[in-house]
Amino acid sequence: MDGAPLGVAGWRWMFAIGSLGALLTFLVRRGLPESPRWLESVGRTAEADAVTSRFEKAAEAEGWTPPRAPARPSSRRTPGLRSSRCRSGPSSVGRWPAAR
Repeated sequence: MDGAPLGVAGWRWMFAIGSLGALLTFLVRRGLPESPRWLESVGRTAEADAVTSRFEKAAEAEGWTPPRAPARPSSRRTPGLRSSRCRSGPSSVGRWPAAR
């Protein structure tokens, strides 16, 4: 193998350089937490709460303030909204009227 750097053939260098991306991804991935939504969906609620708390503490350390809790929804209907039984709602747009 004349002219091969460090006595290693060229195709092996390409293979080694290509694998560095996978190694870098593996190392970075180890430091990332699982998604709290995924943890909650598989029943790991305590871990989801811990991850969310860690995110909130980091954000508050950077000056973020949490939004106020939403007001409790009132039991009265909002004027102008149609009931769900109305035939001319968005679900009937573009459809032919039903045969009677």
